[in-house]
Amino acid sequence: MKKSQKILIVVGIALTGLILWILFFSQKPDSSEPSGIISFEEVVVPAGNTYADPKFLRPVEYLPFKELPAAVAEQFKKIAPVYKDLYIQKHGSRKNISWSIKTMMEEKDQCTFSFLPDGKIFQISSDIDDVTENAGRIFREGNIFEILPDQIPEPVLNRLSVFGFENRPSRAYSVESLGGPRVFVQLDDLENKLILSFTDKGEIRSAGRAQSMLRPYRPLRIETIEEIQGNLSKYGDKYHVNNVLEKIKNVKVDENEGFRFVVFGDTRSNLLVWKTVLQSINKWDPLFAVNVGDLTPDGYSMSMDGYLLQALDRYAQFPFFAVVGNHDVRSGGLPYEYTFGGKDSRAYHFDVSNCRFVFLDNTGVKSAIPWEEQLGKADKWLDVNKQYKFVFVHEPLYEIEKWSYHSMNEEMSGPFAKLMSKHKVDHVFFGHIHAYSTATFEGVDYTITGGGGASLHKQFGKMGSVNHFVVVDILPESIEMRVVHLIAKEK
Repeated sequence: MKKSQKILIVVGIALTGLILWILFFSQKPDSSEPSGIISFEEVVVPAGNTYADPKFLRPVEYLPFKELPAAVAEQFKKIAPVYKDLYIQKHGSRKNISWSIKTMMEEKDQCTFSFLPDGKIFQISSDIDDVTENAGRIFREGNIFEILPDQIPEPVLNRLSVFGFENRPSRAYSVESLGGPRVFVQLDDLENKLILSFTDKGEIRSAGRAQSMLRPYRPLRIETIEEIQGNLSKYGDKYHVNNVLEKIKNVKVDENEGFRFVVFGDTRSNLLVWKTVLQSINKWDPLFAVNVGDLTPDGYSMSMDGYLLQALDRYAQFPFFAVVGNHDVRSGGLPYEYTFGGKDSRAYHFDVSNCRFVFLDNTGVKSAIPWEEQLGKADKWLDVNKQYKFVFVHEPLYEIEKWSYHSMNEEMSGPFAKLMSKHKVDHVFFGHIHAYSTATFEGVDYTITGGGGASLHKQFGKMGSVNHFVVVDILPESIEMRVVHLIAKEK
């Protein structure tokens, strides 16, 4: 082979490699497919899942005082010689046993003491005069000052001696807590450097490891409107409820064929699942989709932008409605209102064909419309002659036993359930519990669909403890539902 031919071959190979290199590195990853080592298989199943693990539904068993180890009973008598009621539980097994004793001092006031079998305290929490106090939730930054052990008030020292702590505290702190003045005393002769929190009168309020007790409470920061605008103004009013409704109104629904919508929720914690949910919903071509709350991890405008809206912008091929969840108001709820159209975007209604859809906010926070006011509005909104009525709200009914562990409180739930039954609502959708679960209560069908990305609750079986969304078809004479499971698998 001639030298010139060899040169041409080498040059050709080099050029080919260069072209391939440019093509490879100039292409952005195709994020329309979930990245990483996990993909998802779509499995369509019939609607309905009444199962809940019987062990989970078993009532909490409280033990009699006589079953406490002698060392625990003796120490507890020193700490709490006077009490109203006791609720005693044993935790763990074998080597990791501990005991918790909750005492009710007044109707609402309570303290919970946690002991090791040898009687050593390792944690105390309290809820007294509507002030909750436990490690990490006692004082704000800048409200703790170290003092000399000699400066500990006499009532506190006397109380320590009653507890059986004979050694003098190694360190002490003066604390301006959320509930008033406190004295922290640190006992290094015990494991993990226990700190106990007292009032200056010697009343115990909390206890825990030093590293936890000395950690300041940092309340969630409320964003300014300038911050919110900086992160979200680029979306304009694209996701405002009224603008989304305009898109639906422009779609003519053939009443002989009906229409379809999709419901899902709790997308807040896994971007891979969230993107997959959106792409999978596209295949079902719904008229619209509803997220029943907890859209992002914390509700801040940066999360609304980077987690929620960027994904919607890129993947969603359908009009999108939202319910406000408890995670969506952690920063006060202003980013949610800015995105979806003000205070009215937290409680509203609309009609499609022969159906009425009602959205409510049961987060119970200060920024919410008062619950009684919302129920008053819902009473009017549901008092219509429609073939089907649907209601969407984040936290589920307290009255349904398998949901009561993670539900709206009794005071909110009771009137809500009565209103749903009064108007014979066809179906109510919730999130909050990260699973798929169904129930009927006083003539109304309820569904929890919280499998959009948050860590799954495990007690609802293979049909419930799974990432999913619900497909609802409104037909001329019936409502049909299916559930789409998203089963993770290795690529």
